[in-house]
This record gives sequence, C-alpha cells and structure tokens, in this order.
Amino acid sequence: MIFGSFTPSGNELCNCVADALQQNNKPLFICENRSNPGQPIKCRVERGKTTYLFTNKKTRADRYEFEVTATQGTNANKVFFTDLVIKDERSSSGVYSVLFYYATNAGYMWKISKPDYLRVSYDTKSNELSFEAVGKMSSFLDTKNGYRPGEVEKTMKERFKQKGFSEENMIRAASAYFILNYTKAFQS
Repeated sequence: MIFGSFTPSGNELCNCVADALQQNNKPLFICENRSNPGQPIKCRVERGKTTYLFTNKKTRADRYEFEVTATQGTNANKVFFTDLVIKDERSSSGVYSVLFYYATNAGYMWKISKPDYLRVSYDTKSNELSFEAVGKMSSFLDTKNGYRPGEVEKTMKERFKQKGFSEENMIRAASAYFILNYTKAFQS
C-alpha cells in the first residue's frame, strides 16, 4: 500500500478521536470516512518523519486483521500484522476492550503471541479509556514520539469522550495509540 492510495475516492478524510493534539501542525491521526460499515477502517498516523497507514479489516464479529504499513518518502513497507480482538464485557463488568497481540514476521507469515498484547479498554461506568501492556508488549513502550509524556493518553481520553463510544471510534483510538507508543514492536 502506498500513501497515495490512502485517499478514498468520493469520501472526505476526517480528523478522528484525537484531532486536537498536534505535532508540527498536523492532526494526531486522520481516518477516512466509510460510506459502508463493511469496509475496512483505514487511518494515517504521523510519527516523526514516518507515516504509518493502518487498516483494520473485520474478519469475524469479535476480530479484525490489523495491518500497518510505514512510508518514508517513496518507500513503503508492511511493518506489522496481527489480530485485533474485541472483548465486549459491558453486560457483566461494563468494560469493552480492544487487544493487539504481539506478532513477529516469520518470513511468509506473521507469528502471533497470545500472552503478549496491548489492551485498550473503555469502562462504561467511568466513561474512561485505559491502556495496559501485558507480557513482552510492555517492553516495547516508546514514548519518544514527539509529544510530551502522557500527552497522547490525555488527549485520546478527552477526544474519545467527546466523540462517544462506538466500536469504530474505539478501534481508531486504540490503533493510533498503539502506533504512537509501541513502534518498537515493529522492529523485533
């Protein structure tokens, strides 16, 4: 996937969830509007001199394929691919979670490690997002993303409250948070 193919025909791009946080006068991330909810969720995140394009394609009711492509200049490379899993426990605990499993490139496929993941959760009782890295994923935290410490989390939480809960808003926010803070997972 190249950057030019990101702009959808006939659709506008929207500044999603965290458009208030700016780095060099650019939104934190930009997503395309989807005219059909069955289409993949596609967004762009700027992190330094690299543009990350991420796509979440629904494969089952509780699962998406999460793919990240990094572009610098005219070079584009697939840097990460894993399962994004939805855990909807709102009826019992009031929590809705998105999990990104750690994965390594094994040549022709990506090897997913289920004990190592990032969980982004929404608590319906407190109306708050929370972020938790589990297992090996916790060693990949990289906050050298051009923002002050805690700024990404704070802005994500504020903008998520403004936009309101939906599965799509949750996936967009969680995916952008993962890319902004866990790019070290792409290099292992």
